[in-house]
Amino acid sequence: MRTSRIEELNGPTPVRLRLGRWLGHQRWIPRGHVSLARLLCSPDAAPDFSFEVDFYGLRYAGNLRNYIDWAVFFFGAHAKSELEAMALAAQRLRATGRPVVYIDVGANIGHHLLFMSAHADQMYGFEPWRPVLERARILLAMNGLDNVQIFPVALGETDERQRFYPPLSSNLGSGSFSEFWSGLNDHKAEPLFLDVRNGDEFLKSANITGVGIVKIDVEGSEASVCRGLRETIKRDRPFILMELSGQGARDLGSEQNLRRCLYEGAHLLRLGGGRHKTRLEAYHFNDSLAASDTADSAEILIVPPEHRGAIPTILQS
Repeated sequence: MRTSRIEELNGPTPVRLRLGRWLGHQRWIPRGHVSLARLLCSPDAAPDFSFEVDFYGLRYAGNLRNYIDWAVFFFGAHAKSELEAMALAAQRLRATGRPVVYIDVGANIGHHLLFMSAHADQMYGFEPWRPVLERARILLAMNGLDNVQIFPVALGETDERQRFYPPLSSNLGSGSFSEFWSGLNDHKAEPLFLDVRNGDEFLKSANITGVGIVKIDVEGSEASVCRGLRETIKRDRPFILMELSGQGARDLGSEQNLRRCLYEGAHLLRLGGGRHKTRLEAYHFNDSLAASDTADSAEILIVPPEHRGAIPTILQS
């Protein structure tokens, strides 16, 4: 596999970065590619190196000091199994003649929105923390996308201002409304309060209907988001891709409580597998209840029963 050209934005690319990027794009390496890239350039000690690369035919500008950008630089994308699952969901919706309306709750720097721009008719992102919100707006604007709108709020169960704890690590998406988020956020930082809106009411006020795919990545606030979107989920019956943390599972309390937020007959599948294959397996809720904070976060794909037969158990990267 050939790697795309790097446009160096602040100086020539060091040899070790070029080598790591080349290794990260080689499909013949079955495993260990992440360790190799970390050996050559740890994301927690990366240089201040800005770049622009091809991203599924679009432009992606980033800096190695941000973890998602680091993943894009070395491997072409972040969380490829999630992207594959969402692309498959979009394909299935189109096959039934349904427009693809994509909701991204916890949009971060816009990585998933950028990917889904080629698969969705309309996209709506929700991101309350300004540093990553502005990055998302820049990334989407530089590609001239006209099918996306980002709102500077978080979605949840009630309208309120909640204290937000910014990230400590290179992963700018690890900020959280949970104070002690597995040591990933700064609970000693100057108090910062961000806007949270009830999901159903906000979508209604923004005239967002016919939702087909929902991605939820909210660092421990999954229960609040699911409860706040209960009406929309039951009405529109979307595919839901969710990173369910131990904290989120404990807040929900049981699979029965999760299902109260879903449509009847929803299939819960867990994304797993290796580098080039994503396996979709039955998700057992109690596994996550036993987790601590983000230690056992599970990537879950929730599938409407009318689409279950069209979803393969193995996705090829």
